[in-house]
Amino acid sequence: MHKPVTRHAEWVYDNSQIGDPVTVTGTEKRLDPSNGWTVWDMSWDDYVRK
Repeated sequence: MHKPVTRHAEWVYDNSQIGDPVTVTGTEKRLDPSNGWTVWDMSWDDYVRK
């Protein structure tokens, strides 16, 4: 692992709290709401359709 990535990951770990909103970019992969995450990973339109 490259040092800059580790440094940034450490900052996120040290400064984040449960419930902080997070936007992940750089990937096309979507989380499945049934994989242990919550409906917060869904758009409102997707949630309403479910």
